[in-house]
Amino acid sequence: LRDAVPNVPNWIAHPLATGADSLYAFSIGDSLVMRLPDGDVVLLRELRVRPRRPDERLIVGSLWVDAERGSLVRAAYRPSVPMDLWPLISREIGRNDQDRVKAFGPFTGTIREIMVEHGLYEGRFWLPSARMFMGEGTARGAKVTISIQQTFTYEHVAAMPPGSIARIVPEPEDVDPRTGRVRRPSWFGIR
Repeated sequence: LRDAVPNVPNWIAHPLATGADSLYAFSIGDSLVMRLPDGDVVLLRELRVRPRRPDERLIVGSLWVDAERGSLVRAAYRPSVPMDLWPLISREIGRNDQDRVKAFGPFTGTIREIMVEHGLYEGRFWLPSARMFMGEGTARGAKVTISIQQTFTYEHVAAMPPGSIARIVPEPEDVDPRTGRVRRPSWFGIR
């Protein structure tokens, strides 16, 4: 479930982190039964997340969980109040572009919705299949609308033996040719 919300400093207080119950109120929402093509049945339960106080670092939304596996199936959320988007945007753009982009800031607005959809792979693994971000706001008095969508595909999914640690080998395009360092995954898909 922790992958539902990106772990980015200055972004949000994660609703499933230790101590998050002091920041958020939780309730059980709807339930949904899905019948898969192979005949299996999956029960989904909604966990509603509400902030205990208005704050741009707190979210409002819902997390849908596979009741049997405890795996996240869908997350839909937004910040509880309008926020300055610059800290998030500045992490996603290169240092060379920051001065040019900063000239248009500050970016203040409303993130209307963030959604993370998961798909069931190999009948066992709920993995992200799509992410969507929609927002609107102002930058130096001009109205700005943002819509970003990412999709994910997996050639093969396999379970690691219990107790083993996965080692991720970066693809060549994930290495910055200027520095030789591995680029971190980007929430918006911008390098």
